[in-house]
Amino acid sequence: MESISSQTLTTDTHQFHHFQKLPEHIREKIWTHVAYFPRVVSVLERHYLKSTLDNGSDETEMFRLSRNPLMMTACSESRRVALSIYSRIDKEVLRWPSSPTKPTYVNPDVDIIYRGRTSCRKGDAFRMRCQEWAVDQLPIAFTRTLAVDLTALTRPRELSHMPSRAIRKLSKAARSEEEGALMISTITEALRKQTYIDIGLCCKKGLQEIVVVVGNDEDKPDFNLIPLEHSNLHGSMRGQMALAAIDTFSRGLAEHWTAKEIKQRIPDFRAREC
Repeated sequence: MESISSQTLTTDTHQFHHFQKLPEHIREKIWTHVAYFPRVVSVLERHYLKSTLDNGSDETEMFRLSRNPLMMTACSESRRVALSIYSRIDKEVLRWPSSPTKPTYVNPDVDIIYRGRTSCRKGDAFRMRCQEWAVDQLPIAFTRTLAVDLTALTRPRELSHMPSRAIRKLSKAARSEEEGALMISTITEALRKQTYIDIGLCCKKGLQEIVVVVGNDEDKPDFNLIPLEHSNLHGSMRGQMALAAIDTFSRGLAEHWTAKEIKQRIPDFRAREC
């Protein structure tokens, strides 16, 4: 192999022109190393009613709000290595024929899938509705770590996402204001328990850690995750409330699983500021 002089790197520290002269097994090790830089991958689904489609089915398409790994398109060699490491997470999602979206890939070992506020308010923090989306769903457990907006714990399947006519029907059905409040409370608790079940299904598929994201009020897809104790929220009222909500939710999850004799290991909860 031709020797590589240290002078090669002195003219431009951002370029290395002799990569192809390295042995193939060294190049593959470098590509593999690149694939293990962790990423936060933000995804959400959009659902289409039968009335809007020609084939008469309720369909879903997944939108990747974060870029796929650059090594997927750098060259044929890097793509070959990438496809041996990264997994596609939207195989089960039926795609709308005119959809411009492309496949979404993650490294299951180090990447973090992020479910933003939009997904969480729809009740999709820990699940992926797919195919006939009104009835079909899968646990969104393609990585060891899943990041969710804080609203996934504080307002699971937020009632404000219910159609206003449904809220009005509930109000009319109640014989008093107290009864109406009790009905809403009962529904909210049932939805919370369903969230516990969704998390259990994710853990069965290998989910080990849940990162709770605080501060992404605008639902930005690209951001850094900062430990709450090192962030601007440390010691603030909002930070304290977030930690209290996470503690309450995790204890509720543990109590529910104990009552249902669910033997899954409780995932670790981590608070991070966006």
